[in-house]
Amino acid sequence: MPTIEDLKPLTIDLLLFLAISIVFVVDLVLPHGRKRGVGVLAALSIAATVVASFWIDVGGSAFSNAYETTAWTMLFKRIALLAGAIGIFGAIDHVERYFPNRQGEFYVLLLCSLLGTTLISGAKDL
Repeated sequence: MPTIEDLKPLTIDLLLFLAISIVFVVDLVLPHGRKRGVGVLAALSIAATVVASFWIDVGGSAFSNAYETTAWTMLFKRIALLAGAIGIFGAIDHVERYFPNRQGEFYVLLLCSLLGTTLISGAKDL
């Protein structure tokens, strides 16, 4: 039976999933005129995940060696996360102007695609 220790290589991905969940819930709670903070929250949560990736030991493999976290995996995850944070910070004004009622959806979808990118970097068997 799998234990919590078996999920250690997926810690960064689980933190990103937690960020997606928080952004989703905050988007549901905020009124329509105050959605700009959702983008800032998404970018800051990605930045916090990048910072956490330097202090959390996530080496090892999971799911019967189908997923492995190595130094190369962490490098690609950090690059993807930084690119995602920069992309969100750059898109905040654009999204607020052109998608005023769909801002939360944009950020949740962007974070989900970012989660897919970070998961692919550690996959040993596609």
